[in-house]
Amino acid sequence: MTEPLPPKPDFRDVATFKQWFEEKNRHIGVYFSESIMNQLIELLDDISELEGNPPIYDSRHASLEFVEELIAKIQNPYTRQFLNERYMKIVSQSRKVPTDRAQSYGVFRAMLLSLSEQTIDLEQKARDELQTIANPGFIVPHDAITPEEIKKIEDERKAKKADWYKATKKKPKTDEEEL
Repeated sequence: MTEPLPPKPDFRDVATFKQWFEEKNRHIGVYFSESIMNQLIELLDDISELEGNPPIYDSRHASLEFVEELIAKIQNPYTRQFLNERYMKIVSQSRKVPTDRAQSYGVFRAMLLSLSEQTIDLEQKARDELQTIANPGFIVPHDAITPEEIKKIEDERKAKKADWYKATKKKPKTDEEEL
């Protein structure tokens, strides 16, 4: 009894394509991104359509040099030039280091996460020092909100504001002072 052959890897699978793309093009100094993958697949689909062949892909199609060879085989010079321009744009974009692979990415990410965590504490500390009421934030109304629900939300805000004025023993502001 023979074992069935394992299924061919899916060329459109991001992980598979990334492995093939970076392995085949390491010497060129390009980087994988999903945008590059989608543009390259679209270009290969167009080349297959021009050749009259169904788009069947394997690992060699992830090689930019192989794609360049396919473009060179196109007979019509205007079509070849157009495809070559698209190819050059893909190569140019793939030479840029993706943001998540940049050397500074980890440092900036850690700094932004730290800042976002500290902002809440700093905001509350500043409000306590200045004795100001907490910002209730913006509530996005949904499509089916009724006037009763809107009134309920406004009443809750007013009640929280009144409780805050009682707790801080401050005089409530008039409507003119609020503006």
